Amino acid sequence: MKVKAKAHPNIAMVKYWGKADDELRLPMNSSISITLDKLWTVTEVEFDKRFKEDKVVLSGCDFSKKERLRVVRHLDRIRGMAGVDIKARVVTRNNFKKASGMASSASGFAALSLAGSKAVGLNLSEKELSVLARLGSGSACRSIPGGIVIWHKGSDNKSSYAESIKIGKSLDIRVLLIEVDQDGEKEVGSTRGMDLAKTSPYFTQAIKRAERNLGKIKLAIRLNKWEKIGEVVETECFRLHVLAMTSKPAILYWEPASLRIMNKVFELREKGIMAYFTADAGPHIHVICKRKDEKQLMSELKKLVGVKQVISCGVGERARLLS
Repeated sequence: MKVKAKAHPNIAMVKYWGKADDELRLPMNSSISITLDKLWTVTEVEFDKRFKEDKVVLSGCDFSKKERLRVVRHLDRIRGMAGVDIKARVVTRNNFKKASGMASSASGFAALSLAGSKAVGLNLSEKELSVLARLGSGSACRSIPGGIVIWHKGSDNKSSYAESIKIGKSLDIRVLLIEVDQDGEKEVGSTRGMDLAKTSPYFTQAIKRAERNLGKIKLAIRLNKWEKIGEVVETECFRLHVLAMTSKPAILYWEPASLRIMNKVFELREKGIMAYFTADAGPHIHVICKRKDEKQLMSELKKLVGVKQVISCGVGERARLLS
Protein backbone atom coordinates (compact mmCIF):
# COMPACT_ATOMS: atom_id res chain seq x y z
CA MET A 1 0.00 0.00 0.00
CA LYS A 2 1.30 3.48 -0.92
CA VAL A 3 0.48 6.49 1.29
CA LYS A 4 1.60 10.12 1.16
CA ALA A 5 1.60 12.54 4.10
CA LYS A 6 2.53 16.18 4.72
CA ALA A 7 3.88 17.74 7.91
CA HIS A 8 5.26 21.13 8.91
CA PRO A 9 8.33 21.97 10.99
CA ASN A 10 8.00 23.94 14.19
CA ILE A 11 9.96 26.59 16.02
CA ALA A 12 10.20 26.22 19.78
CA MET A 13 9.12 29.10 21.99
CA VAL A 14 10.21 27.20 25.10
CA LYS A 15 13.17 25.04 24.06
CA TYR A 16 14.00 21.37 24.44
CA TRP A 17 17.78 21.00 24.85
CA GLY A 18 18.81 17.96 26.84
CA LYS A 19 17.42 14.44 27.14
CA ALA A 20 16.37 12.50 30.24
CA ASP A 21 16.38 9.25 28.24
CA ASP A 22 18.40 8.90 25.04
CA GLU A 23 16.74 5.76 23.72
CA LEU A 24 13.17 7.02 24.21
CA ARG A 25 14.12 10.64 23.46
CA LEU A 26 12.46 11.86 26.63
CA PRO A 27 13.23 15.54 27.22
CA MET A 28 14.50 17.07 30.44
CA ASN A 29 11.71 19.67 30.30
CA SER A 30 8.39 20.25 28.60
CA SER A 31 8.35 22.67 25.66
CA ILE A 32 6.05 24.80 23.50
CA SER A 33 6.30 25.46 19.78
CA ILE A 34 4.59 27.11 16.81
CA THR A 35 3.88 25.06 13.69
CA LEU A 36 5.03 26.88 10.52
CA ASP A 37 2.60 26.77 7.60
CA LYS A 38 4.86 27.80 4.68
CA LEU A 39 7.50 25.11 5.27
CA TRP A 40 6.71 21.45 4.73
CA THR A 41 7.89 17.91 4.19
CA VAL A 42 5.95 15.53 1.96
CA THR A 43 6.75 11.85 2.38
CA GLU A 44 5.43 8.87 0.46
CA VAL A 45 5.79 5.37 1.91
CA GLU A 46 5.05 2.12 0.14
CA PHE A 47 5.36 -1.35 1.68
CA ASP A 48 5.57 -4.19 -0.82
CA LYS A 49 6.54 -7.85 -0.45
CA ARG A 50 8.44 -7.60 -3.75
CA PHE A 51 10.99 -5.16 -2.27
CA LYS A 52 14.25 -6.87 -1.27
CA GLU A 53 15.46 -3.98 0.92
CA ASP A 54 14.34 -0.59 2.19
CA LYS A 55 14.91 2.28 -0.25
CA VAL A 56 15.10 5.85 1.05
CA VAL A 57 15.24 8.83 -1.33
CA LEU A 58 15.34 12.56 -0.56
CA SER A 59 14.31 14.88 -3.41
CA GLY A 60 15.67 12.50 -6.01
CA CYS A 61 18.98 11.87 -4.19
CA ASP A 62 19.92 9.06 -1.84
CA PHE A 63 20.25 9.86 1.85
CA SER A 64 23.63 9.58 3.50
CA LYS A 65 24.30 6.20 5.10
CA LYS A 66 23.68 7.64 8.60
CA GLU A 67 20.41 9.32 7.58
CA ARG A 68 19.19 6.20 5.80
CA LEU A 69 19.90 4.06 8.89
CA ARG A 70 17.87 6.45 11.05
CA VAL A 71 14.89 6.19 8.68
CA VAL A 72 15.16 2.40 8.45
CA ARG A 73 15.18 2.14 12.24
CA HIS A 74 11.95 4.11 12.29
CA LEU A 75 10.46 1.82 9.66
CA ASP A 76 11.46 -1.08 11.91
CA ARG A 77 9.47 0.50 14.76
CA ILE A 78 6.43 0.79 12.51
CA ARG A 79 6.83 -2.80 11.26
CA GLY A 80 7.14 -3.99 14.85
CA MET A 81 3.90 -2.23 15.82
CA ALA A 82 2.10 -3.83 12.86
CA GLY A 83 3.68 -7.26 13.29
CA VAL A 84 4.95 -7.44 9.71
CA ASP A 85 8.33 -7.83 8.02
CA ILE A 86 7.82 -6.10 4.68
CA LYS A 87 10.40 -3.78 3.11
CA ALA A 88 9.47 -0.24 2.14
CA ARG A 89 10.26 2.52 -0.32
CA VAL A 90 10.35 6.03 1.14
CA VAL A 91 10.44 9.13 -1.05
CA THR A 92 10.54 12.46 0.77
CA ARG A 93 11.06 16.09 -0.14
CA ASN A 94 11.24 19.38 1.71
CA ASN A 95 10.68 22.90 0.45
CA PHE A 96 13.52 24.03 2.74
CA LYS A 97 17.05 22.95 3.65
CA LYS A 98 17.79 20.01 5.90
CA ALA A 99 20.41 20.04 8.68
CA SER A 100 20.31 23.83 8.97
CA GLY A 101 18.34 24.50 12.16
CA MET A 102 14.95 24.72 10.42
CA ALA A 103 13.60 21.53 12.05
CA SER A 104 13.67 19.33 8.95
CA SER A 105 13.92 16.22 11.14
CA ALA A 106 10.74 17.29 12.98
CA SER A 107 8.57 17.55 9.88
CA GLY A 108 10.41 14.62 8.28
CA PHE A 109 9.75 12.10 11.03
CA ALA A 110 6.22 13.41 11.59
CA ALA A 111 5.38 12.83 7.91
CA LEU A 112 7.18 9.46 7.93
CA SER A 113 5.29 8.33 11.05
CA LEU A 114 1.89 9.22 9.60
CA ALA A 115 2.51 7.88 6.08
CA GLY A 116 4.37 4.79 7.28
CA SER A 117 1.81 3.76 9.89
CA LYS A 118 -1.08 4.18 7.46
CA ALA A 119 0.76 2.36 4.67
CA VAL A 120 1.27 -0.69 6.86
CA GLY A 121 -2.38 -0.71 7.96
CA LEU A 122 -2.21 0.98 11.38
CA ASN A 123 -4.79 3.55 12.47
CA LEU A 124 -3.04 5.48 15.24
CA SER A 125 -4.54 8.29 17.27
CA GLU A 126 -2.88 11.72 17.25
CA LYS A 127 -1.34 10.97 20.65
CA GLU A 128 0.01 7.60 19.44
CA LEU A 129 1.43 9.24 16.31
CA SER A 130 3.10 11.90 18.46
CA VAL A 131 4.73 9.21 20.61
CA LEU A 132 5.90 7.34 17.51
CA ALA A 133 7.30 10.47 15.84
CA ARG A 134 9.20 11.36 19.04
CA LEU A 135 11.12 8.09 18.84
CA GLY A 136 12.47 9.16 15.44
CA SER A 137 13.26 12.77 16.37
CA GLY A 138 12.28 14.40 19.65
CA SER A 139 10.78 17.59 18.24
CA ALA A 140 8.89 15.58 15.57
CA CYS A 141 6.23 14.86 18.18
CA ARG A 142 5.39 18.60 18.06
CA SER A 143 4.84 18.44 14.28
CA ILE A 144 1.99 15.92 14.54
CA PRO A 145 -0.56 18.33 16.11
CA GLY A 146 -1.07 21.76 14.57
CA GLY A 147 -1.09 25.33 15.85
CA ILE A 148 0.69 26.18 19.07
CA VAL A 149 1.77 22.90 20.63
CA ILE A 150 2.93 21.73 24.04
CA TRP A 151 5.16 18.69 24.41
CA HIS A 152 4.60 17.10 27.81
CA LYS A 153 7.96 15.75 28.91
CA GLY A 154 6.37 12.74 30.61
CA SER A 155 8.21 10.05 32.53
CA ASP A 156 7.92 7.09 30.14
CA ASN A 157 7.18 6.31 26.50
CA LYS A 158 3.40 6.73 26.65
CA SER A 159 3.30 9.89 28.77
CA SER A 160 5.73 11.93 26.63
CA TYR A 161 3.68 13.38 23.76
CA ALA A 162 2.52 16.65 22.20
CA GLU A 163 -0.89 18.25 21.81
CA SER A 164 -2.29 21.55 20.59
CA ILE A 165 -2.97 24.39 23.00
CA LYS A 166 -6.30 26.17 22.69
CA ILE A 167 -5.71 29.83 21.88
CA GLY A 168 -8.08 32.73 21.50
CA LYS A 169 -8.91 34.05 18.04
CA SER A 170 -7.48 37.39 19.11
CA LEU A 171 -3.90 36.05 19.32
CA ASP A 172 -2.26 37.77 16.36
CA ILE A 173 1.04 36.07 15.57
CA ARG A 174 3.25 35.81 12.49
CA VAL A 175 6.67 34.19 12.22
CA LEU A 176 9.35 35.51 9.89
CA LEU A 177 12.00 32.93 9.06
CA ILE A 178 15.22 34.67 8.07
CA GLU A 179 17.62 32.41 6.21
CA VAL A 180 21.24 33.56 6.42
CA ASP A 181 24.39 32.72 4.49
CA GLN A 182 25.81 29.41 5.68
CA ASP A 183 28.66 27.22 4.46
CA GLY A 184 27.07 23.81 4.00
CA GLU A 185 25.20 21.88 6.68
CA LYS A 186 25.74 22.67 10.35
CA GLU A 187 28.76 20.87 11.80
CA VAL A 188 27.10 19.73 15.04
CA GLY A 189 23.57 18.36 14.77
CA SER A 190 20.89 18.71 17.42
CA THR A 191 21.28 15.15 18.66
CA ARG A 192 25.00 15.60 19.35
CA GLY A 193 24.43 19.10 20.73
CA MET A 194 21.96 17.80 23.28
CA ASP A 195 24.30 15.00 24.27
CA LEU A 196 26.87 17.68 25.13
CA ALA A 197 24.39 19.95 26.96
CA LYS A 198 24.97 18.25 30.30
CA THR A 199 28.64 19.25 30.18
CA SER A 200 27.64 22.91 30.59
CA PRO A 201 28.04 24.24 34.15
CA TYR A 202 24.67 25.99 33.69
CA PHE A 203 22.69 22.89 32.69
CA THR A 204 20.81 22.21 35.95
CA GLN A 205 19.73 25.82 36.41
CA ALA A 206 18.80 26.10 32.74
CA ILE A 207 16.35 23.19 33.01
CA LYS A 208 14.71 24.77 36.06
CA ARG A 209 14.44 28.06 34.17
CA ALA A 210 12.76 26.30 31.23
CA GLU A 211 10.02 24.92 33.46
CA ARG A 212 9.40 28.38 34.93
CA ASN A 213 9.29 29.90 31.45
CA LEU A 214 6.80 27.24 30.36
CA GLY A 215 4.37 28.37 33.04
CA LYS A 216 4.91 32.03 32.15
CA ILE A 217 4.28 31.61 28.43
CA LYS A 218 1.22 29.37 28.88
CA LEU A 219 -0.35 32.11 30.98
CA ALA A 220 0.74 34.83 28.55
CA ILE A 221 -0.76 32.94 25.60
CA ARG A 222 -4.03 32.41 27.44
CA LEU A 223 -4.26 36.09 28.40
CA ASN A 224 -2.87 37.31 25.04
CA LYS A 225 -0.02 39.22 26.71
CA TRP A 226 2.15 39.90 23.66
CA GLU A 227 5.16 41.47 25.33
CA LYS A 228 5.34 38.71 27.94
CA ILE A 229 5.21 36.07 25.18
CA GLY A 230 8.07 37.84 23.40
CA GLU A 231 10.20 38.18 26.51
CA VAL A 232 9.98 34.44 27.21
CA VAL A 233 10.71 33.57 23.57
CA GLU A 234 13.95 35.60 23.57
CA THR A 235 15.00 34.35 27.01
CA GLU A 236 14.57 30.79 25.80
CA CYS A 237 16.62 31.48 22.68
CA PHE A 238 19.53 32.65 24.79
CA ARG A 239 19.07 29.78 27.27
CA LEU A 240 19.58 27.18 24.53
CA HIS A 241 22.52 28.92 22.92
CA VAL A 242 24.28 29.65 26.23
CA LEU A 243 24.11 25.91 26.96
CA ALA A 244 25.55 25.18 23.53
CA MET A 245 28.32 27.77 23.85
CA THR A 246 29.31 26.58 27.34
CA SER A 247 29.26 22.85 26.61
CA LYS A 248 32.53 20.95 26.18
CA PRO A 249 33.44 21.30 23.40
CA ALA A 250 31.64 24.58 22.83
CA ILE A 251 29.15 24.87 19.96
CA LEU A 252 28.46 28.14 18.18
CA TYR A 253 25.52 27.89 15.79
CA TRP A 254 25.24 31.58 14.87
CA GLU A 255 26.74 33.33 11.86
CA PRO A 256 27.57 37.07 11.70
CA ALA A 257 24.24 37.69 9.96
CA SER A 258 22.43 36.02 12.88
CA LEU A 259 23.73 38.73 15.21
CA ARG A 260 22.87 41.49 12.74
CA ILE A 261 19.27 40.31 12.75
CA MET A 262 19.11 40.23 16.54
CA ASN A 263 20.51 43.75 16.80
CA LYS A 264 18.07 45.01 14.16
CA VAL A 265 15.15 43.55 16.15
CA PHE A 266 16.45 45.31 19.28
CA GLU A 267 16.72 48.56 17.32
CA LEU A 268 13.23 48.30 15.84
CA ARG A 269 11.73 47.48 19.22
CA GLU A 270 13.12 50.75 20.56
CA LYS A 271 11.10 52.40 17.78
CA GLY A 272 7.88 50.73 18.86
CA ILE A 273 7.81 47.62 16.64
CA MET A 274 7.21 44.88 19.18
CA ALA A 275 8.94 41.96 17.51
CA TYR A 276 11.04 39.25 19.17
CA PHE A 277 13.54 36.71 17.88
CA THR A 278 14.43 33.12 18.51
CA ALA A 279 16.64 30.43 16.96
CA ASP A 280 16.93 26.70 17.28
CA ALA A 281 20.16 24.77 16.66
CA GLY A 282 21.32 26.65 13.58
CA PRO A 283 22.15 30.14 12.28
CA HIS A 284 18.73 31.03 10.89
CA ILE A 285 16.59 33.39 12.95
CA HIS A 286 12.84 33.35 13.51
CA VAL A 287 11.15 36.65 14.37
CA ILE A 288 7.67 36.64 15.87
CA CYS A 289 5.58 39.72 15.20
CA LYS A 290 2.06 41.02 14.74
CA ARG A 291 0.53 41.17 11.28
CA LYS A 292 0.52 44.99 11.23
CA ASP A 293 4.33 45.08 11.60
CA GLU A 294 5.10 42.24 9.19
CA LYS A 295 5.76 44.23 6.00
CA GLN A 296 8.03 46.79 7.65
CA LEU A 297 10.01 44.07 9.41
CA MET A 298 10.47 42.11 6.20
CA SER A 299 11.66 45.23 4.39
CA GLU A 300 14.19 46.09 7.12
CA LEU A 301 15.50 42.55 7.56
CA LYS A 302 15.99 41.91 3.84
CA LYS A 303 18.46 44.82 3.72
CA LEU A 304 20.89 43.21 6.16
CA VAL A 305 24.20 41.80 4.90
CA GLY A 306 24.15 38.00 4.91
CA VAL A 307 20.38 37.62 4.74
CA LYS A 308 19.41 35.31 1.88
CA GLN A 309 15.63 35.40 2.18
CA VAL A 310 12.79 36.17 4.55
CA ILE A 311 9.82 33.80 4.59
CA SER A 312 6.56 34.88 6.20
CA CYS A 313 4.76 32.08 8.03
CA GLY A 314 1.42 31.73 9.72
CA VAL A 315 0.44 29.06 12.21
CA GLY A 316 0.44 25.68 10.48
CA GLU A 317 -1.90 22.70 10.45
CA ARG A 318 -1.44 19.24 11.90
CA ALA A 319 0.28 16.48 9.93
CA ARG A 320 -2.18 15.10 7.37
CA LEU A 321 -2.63 12.50 4.64
CA LEU A 322 -2.46 13.56 1.00
CA SER A 323 -3.48 10.20 -0.44
